[in-house]
Amino acid sequence: MRRHTGEASDTPSATPIPPTSRTPPVKDIQNNIRLSPRLVMLWNQSHLEAGFGLDDIPDPYAEPRIALYPASFIERVKHLGFAKTRDFNFRGALYIDEVTHRNRQWVLDFARANFTESSYFQVTDRNARRRNWLLQRRHKILGPYDRTFKQAGFVPKERPVKERDFFDDDYFRLMSSSKFTLCPAGDAPWSMRFYEAIMSKSIPIVECRQHTGRNALEYDIGYRYYRLDDPRIEYRADWVEENFRTFLRFQTLTEKRPENRHAESEPWPDHAQRRAASGGGSV
Repeated sequence: MRRHTGEASDTPSATPIPPTSRTPPVKDIQNNIRLSPRLVMLWNQSHLEAGFGLDDIPDPYAEPRIALYPASFIERVKHLGFAKTRDFNFRGALYIDEVTHRNRQWVLDFARANFTESSYFQVTDRNARRRNWLLQRRHKILGPYDRTFKQAGFVPKERPVKERDFFDDDYFRLMSSSKFTLCPAGDAPWSMRFYEAIMSKSIPIVECRQHTGRNALEYDIGYRYYRLDDPRIEYRADWVEENFRTFLRFQTLTEKRPENRHAESEPWPDHAQRRAASGGGSV
């Protein structure tokens, strides 16, 4: 992970992060998780949009894969624009199951300590919203930034599998307009939100490194982000642009056509060398 090291930045000040009630794990653990049903759909769509025939699409389950996003998603995010009008955001499920609730408890603590009137918070559990009285018993409005009872939201796992490749304009517009996106784990020790924040040019904040990927290949991409145990955070436009370029290179097929399939096995960049040159911290 790239931690703040005190070098000059694009902003004059940094934001101190008070400790939350949960202490992040001291030792990082790496996941080894296959592509989810939604990621398989996006894997296939990415290859089709890149000009691959149905018979030419690599088997998503044959070996560890890096999650891919189709070119159409990138274009739609670019169309939304990247002007930053918010500082922090979180918009997602929280009470959909107990595992998700436990993994995302720190989001509530972080929001109470750090969110402002320029922030955005929303619990989107559709099933909980249908039983509004139940959600009101579990969730108390955190502040003026909490829109939980004012708007609905899209939760992929509450939809049939065939509908989970839906592009949620509101979700991506929110991240594209935010400097930072809280990216907690869900019912598994990772979340697609981490990739999607980077695609939206928002800096992810995570509880621990384990939640930044599904396998060793994704950890080795070398994105820049903040963890809860970082003493302060600051918005870094250079991080945002570097993350976006890296995302296009490794998590899209925009530069890989069927005639250049060998590009899938291109060597990873030398992150250790890059860190030494930039003064960055450890991965």
